[in-house]
Amino acid sequence: LSSSTLALAGNLSYKNQSLYELTIGVRDGTGNKVYALLHIQVNDTNKYPPLFLLNTTFIAIPETASINMPLFSFVTTDLDGSAVNRYAACSFQPQTSSVL
Repeated sequence: LSSSTLALAGNLSYKNQSLYELTIGVRDGTGNKVYALLHIQVNDTNKYPPLFLLNTTFIAIPETASINMPLFSFVTTDLDGSAVNRYAACSFQPQTSSVL
């Protein structure tokens, strides 16, 4: 039984290349050869938090506003490259009242 180690020779960048395919060969003393294919997937790390385009906004709502009336639409963004790291889930946390 023999083993070898594959080591990283440089920095990886998901943005530049997310998949590597290596052919690994082994040969015995009589010249017999066999090959295996190794697929290496580079995972994108989550480098950036999601952002609100407006961190603080003031809106005025008339007291005659109807229930379920849309009050405000907000926009978020995330600068990460892959879809899994750009996903954002929004939640609301009232500070002083549960009316809204």
